Amino acid sequence: MTDSRPGSGGAHRAGARRDGPTSVSFVELDGEGRIVRACPGLAELLARPSDSLISSRLEDYVAEPSRPLLDEALAGLWAGETVAGLTVRLERADGSIAPARAYGSALELARGGSSACLLFHPLATSGASLDLARDPDLLELVLECAELGLWDQRFDEGIVLRDARWAEMLGYAPGEVGTDFEFWHRSIHPDDAPHVRRLATEHEAGRSAVFKAEHRLRAKDGGWRWVRNWGRIVERDGEGRPLRAVGTHLDISEEKNAEESRRQLESQIREAQRVQSLRALAGGVAHDFNNLLQAVLGNLDLALADLGAKDAVREQVAAASEAASRAALLTQQMLAYSGRGAFVKEFVDLARVAETLRLELEERLPPGVRLELDLATEAGSVDADPGQMRQLVNNLVANACDALDGISGTIVVRVQPGQRLNGEPSNIVLEVQDSGCGMSPEVLDRAFDPYFTTKTGGAGLGLSAVWGIAVAHGGSASIESAKGRGCTVRVTLPVHAAEIDLPEPRTELRKEADLEPLRLTVLFVDDEPSVRLVGKRMLEELGHEVVLAEDGAVALQIYEERGREIDVVILDLKMPRMDGQQALAAIRGLDPEARVVISSGYNQREAIELLGQGRAVPFLHKPYRIKTIEKLLRELFSD
Repeated sequence: MTDSRPGSGGAHRAGARRDGPTSVSFVELDGEGRIVRACPGLAELLARPSDSLISSRLEDYVAEPSRPLLDEALAGLWAGETVAGLTVRLERADGSIAPARAYGSALELARGGSSACLLFHPLATSGASLDLARDPDLLELVLECAELGLWDQRFDEGIVLRDARWAEMLGYAPGEVGTDFEFWHRSIHPDDAPHVRRLATEHEAGRSAVFKAEHRLRAKDGGWRWVRNWGRIVERDGEGRPLRAVGTHLDISEEKNAEESRRQLESQIREAQRVQSLRALAGGVAHDFNNLLQAVLGNLDLALADLGAKDAVREQVAAASEAASRAALLTQQMLAYSGRGAFVKEFVDLARVAETLRLELEERLPPGVRLELDLATEAGSVDADPGQMRQLVNNLVANACDALDGISGTIVVRVQPGQRLNGEPSNIVLEVQDSGCGMSPEVLDRAFDPYFTTKTGGAGLGLSAVWGIAVAHGGSASIESAKGRGCTVRVTLPVHAAEIDLPEPRTELRKEADLEPLRLTVLFVDDEPSVRLVGKRMLEELGHEVVLAEDGAVALQIYEERGREIDVVILDLKMPRMDGQQALAAIRGLDPEARVVISSGYNQREAIELLGQGRAVPFLHKPYRIKTIEKLLRELFSD
């Protein structure tokens, strides 16, 4: 309460009047419902000797039909519930009935969950109130049961009396807190103080019936304890100014910590759901966009093949093809963020990847920016896609360059062994640190979000792709940064995961001039009309005969009829009616030796997982160029 000082005038009490001795009875029970302690009032209420009650079962003094109700209430006490106003019929020694209302709670915190207390309020004496002065032991037990610390503020003396529990709550010995009124004010957390003082002032002015506040107090060890502070003015002078207030403190730190943990968990769940939704959206958009790019790039390749070297429009068509290729790189960034980027795992030395990229990275540095490499050769290898590891390094350095645009500084690329298990590194850490402008907390919170950028004209996919690549490889990504203090992006990847059963790379083919032309009959299956059309034209340009199917069901029907003629099936993975997985299984059921190539805008690893086939399946990643499909067919028929 605030430091109000009294004026002149007579004093009066504010609060309950005293009507004589109480007939409210108190009883303490053990875990089996036996009476451990009872106040004299209970013996009077039941008209039984006090010593006969100890160790007896409370239910023995409860008449029907109240006994099942009390049993249920006691079971609730042990489960952490409270009893509030339960009407029961108590049976006296002479057989007469004493109706009463029961109130109680378990002593779980104070007594280790082994006892509980109940108050019985006889209905025939409903005007009675507890006279705690008559039974100080009862007051002490109630306060102990509730784990309450007591305070008593004397406004006219400028002091506050506090009991031992109040002091112990904050880690003090009873004599260490003294009666200094300002001790409480000094102990309140600065963020809570204005609110608490406002509530105290309102109560002292009579604008609230009770002072109630939840706030933090500094403990002896310097930490903060949450308390629920309840109090009331119990005495005022003749002019209404407060003379005395009493109240309690209840330590609610565990409750507040649990609430904070729950909020953090809920926030993490919401964030995970948001990220998952964004990843699904990015993956779906990139997959659909790859289908469109397949038609664009395929037709541009065919147009370039038809145009002469000096054709007037060749330059424009080549520029369009280059732009479409850059668009395809953007979709790869989106797929990387979604965890569906195209990758084939092998053992990759991250330190060597960074070293081989040194010249390429130095060429993109802004003026006045220096690149440093800190590469631990003993860091080991990761089980990863080499292309995506190069993309990791490139994206991270590009982000650092943006942070240093227009200012001098340093970018450090660091590869170090991470945590160790049995003396061996269990992960590898790739860090890119810059001395640039740093990130504000608001930017830091969204740094890995797709399409979020602070750079004019930026796509906002660089760091999101880093995060997606790291997660897709079983690792993690994090950022340390502050405004004006630079930035460190850290990617942690596991060392030497199990090898993945993917197609082995073919040995180098003979020079194109030495190769005999292939003449194949190809069953090309895709649900997108534009992709079917450009796929047909590309294969025909390479000299192959093409049979088209719009889904797996049609492809299966064609294969049943013409399987002996078909040399290879190029099969889209995602299709209506019968998808690529179902179609592949059905075709292999007809012909276990059938040559099938899976085509998808998703990655090869995901395709193989979806297919669940016992042996590897050649993969054609969309969007592909005419040279890509020619090389794949050459490899497939190299024997």
